[in-house]
Amino acid sequence: PATMIVGAELELKIGLYGMSQHVRLRIVDLDEPRLLVDEQVKGPFQKWRQRHLFTRTPDGGTHLTYEVEFEPPK
Repeated sequence: PATMIVGAELELKIGLYGMSQHVRLRIVDLDEPRLLVDEQVKGPFQKWRQRHLFTRTPDGGTHLTYEVEFEPPK
């Protein structure tokens, strides 16, 4: 989406080893510019939730902490 908001959905096409997979993610939590959490709505996993936490470093850079909770396909 042009604007990232809670509830917005993103459609992605992911390619790996010559195969592609369509995935739809929904933004479930957003606290710009520090936090973005999204969950899979449609895709290969039973569950997929990813959390992106951005913190400023003393040198003016950005540190990204990336956490994933998932359940593999059945």
